[in-house]
Amino acid sequence: MMRLRLALALVLRVAGASYYDNASLSKHLDDVVPTFPRLPDAGLRKRSPFVVVATQRTGSKWIMKTLRRQTCDVDAESELFTDNHGWDQYNHREAIKAIFDQSLPLPAADGRHVVAQRFINRTRREDGLGPVAYGFKWMLNQGMAEQWPWFLRLCAARRVKLVFLHRRDYLRMAISTKNLKNTALEAHPETEADLEAIRHSLVHLATGQDLLEELGKYAAKFALMDAYRSDASRAGVETYRLVYEDIAADHTMFHDVRDFLVKDLDLARSACRPERLMPLDNSTDVVIHSNRPSAYVANWRAVEATLRGSRYQHLLGEDELRRRRT
Repeated sequence: MMRLRLALALVLRVAGASYYDNASLSKHLDDVVPTFPRLPDAGLRKRSPFVVVATQRTGSKWIMKTLRRQTCDVDAESELFTDNHGWDQYNHREAIKAIFDQSLPLPAADGRHVVAQRFINRTRREDGLGPVAYGFKWMLNQGMAEQWPWFLRLCAARRVKLVFLHRRDYLRMAISTKNLKNTALEAHPETEADLEAIRHSLVHLATGQDLLEELGKYAAKFALMDAYRSDASRAGVETYRLVYEDIAADHTMFHDVRDFLVKDLDLARSACRPERLMPLDNSTDVVIHSNRPSAYVANWRAVEATLRGSRYQHLLGEDELRRRRT
């Protein structure tokens, strides 16, 4: 019951409610959460942990894959907690403790947790590894609200960096989500045929108040991220706010992200040098919906009419607004 109240408190906090009570929350956590030994605040290290906080349809897989494959000192795993059936609160906690406090024993092996187990094993190998930043992607809907207060304490103690991945274009998120449901394909198409099937599939979006409420739900997710980031900053946790549209337009931002993740590493002991980084190349992951939103929406006129004059009118884009004025 207390865990449910904690999750509800965080959601209400984004809506401006006053239920979120830091004092009582801290008291409860002191009763149930062990105290983690704090790492020194200064000094270079051989391992620097991080977590990318994201939600669906924000380009997170592309970002993690680029960091993992095209840098030599960042080990960026994708989602560890995809199987919600296998990840209860206890297993979440034990896996996270083992990842970020490497003095702790590994959690019991479980076939449903094979990706996390493999990642933990990899981060503990010493032979042949130089200094490395290591981390994974954690989606908002994968039990984060229930673990957040406890997890924040661990981040502060173990110097875990947090990257919050945002997206500005809620309309494209809605198109992508609806398209995925309609085509019954994987979230990330592996073949050219699947990619073309998604690109040529028109969707019918909700209109009127229903569409505005749907877009509002996307906005609320990113507002929750902002609340989490504020919590982290107050706790002394280093954070980075990354926006998909910015890094998609300027791939050199990957170097900025990498610099943030590795800045605590003892790079003098590393054979990895910036000039040895592979060129950033987006050839293996492409933007699916690269055209104007109107090219993918069957009932575009109704959608456009809904957005014009609303707080989401900017999502139409200058091209659409200019085209309708001329």
